[in-house]
Amino acid sequence: MAGSDHYFGFKADLICFCKALANGYNVSALCGRDFLKSSVSSLSYTGSYWMSAVPFAAGIACINKMKKLGCPQLLIEKGTKLKNGLVTTALKYGYDLHVSGVPSLFYLRIADDPTLMLHQEWIAECVKRGVFFTNHHNHFINASLSDKDIDETLEVADEAFKVVRERHS
Repeated sequence: MAGSDHYFGFKADLICFCKALANGYNVSALCGRDFLKSSVSSLSYTGSYWMSAVPFAAGIACINKMKKLGCPQLLIEKGTKLKNGLVTTALKYGYDLHVSGVPSLFYLRIADDPTLMLHQEWIAECVKRGVFFTNHHNHFINASLSDKDIDETLEVADEAFKVVRERHS
């Protein structure tokens, strides 16, 4: 709940919280250490939604819900289950799927594909089956992702790896 600097064990001078702060509503917060207050107070900035109470109410509700659910640990657990399942599934078809980053915000790459075309083909097969991975961007785990969703995702990943392996035996 405190931010990635706490997760990784350092104290950031500045940290910005955005979309997740209010479950996608248009609100963000820039937090910083005391010694930066005088510097930041001299800056002029503006916004389009300052007078809208809805994003702030959403932020308060979202933060309370994240605390209740223990979201940081929950997201790491869900992400770990998904990434481990994806790696195992890839190995079943002889692919070296690398999953980098923290489990709640991971990046996928088929390591034995220097052209990245195989990776894109696998992603396309997943998307055709309703699992919307992206080609070259990190993936975000959210608290609504259920074990059933993860199992279904792994089934689709399996089908997609099978199709790609058949094309590239």
